[in-house]
Amino acid sequence: AISTRDLNAAYRVATFAGSTHYDITSAQKAYDKNMLDFYREINDTVQYLADATRYYDTYYMTIPVDSIKQVDSIKSRQLSTVPKGDAIPGSTNSSATRRSIIFSASSQIYTNQLSAAAKSFYQFSKDFVHLKKALEWAKRACEFYDTPDAMDIYARILFRLGNEEEAIAWEGKAIETGKKRGIHSREREEVLNKMKNRDKLID
Repeated sequence: AISTRDLNAAYRVATFAGSTHYDITSAQKAYDKNMLDFYREINDTVQYLADATRYYDTYYMTIPVDSIKQVDSIKSRQLSTVPKGDAIPGSTNSSATRRSIIFSASSQIYTNQLSAAAKSFYQFSKDFVHLKKALEWAKRACEFYDTPDAMDIYARILFRLGNEEEAIAWEGKAIETGKKRGIHSREREEVLNKMKNRDKLID
């Protein structure tokens, strides 16, 4: 659908995606996400910006941050009490165990989605209304989980909106948070220097 810009094909794909969910809300969300991706990939900026505003405000901005973090905390505690499991076959180490538990915190998922949406608005539009909406999403992304990427896009949007000192502070936080987690970014350091020099940022 994307390669041929076939809107009818996109509708069919989105409808199928929705049909794989049993509850109405999840089905509608899956449908909307597929159409949103279609408009973004074919560079239909006008339609994307309009639909994205409704999509992220409906499915992400209405979710209380504290409730998501609380659920993540409960799940994390539950997993920490799971028995280690059976010994690995062929192992001479009696303490070696088979244990594979993957925990994806919902708060991190919300952060990644919202910061990605904010970044797309930052890149697609210089309109004040769109940038203010992106700022809301980026701020909420940081509230869900403080990733360097979320802080970085929040800082960039602040800078573009003229809140230069606050932008510098947030870009500094993004860099320091990354370093604490073993993530070093020359790009973010360059962005910070440009902010301090009041230079124009490159998207």
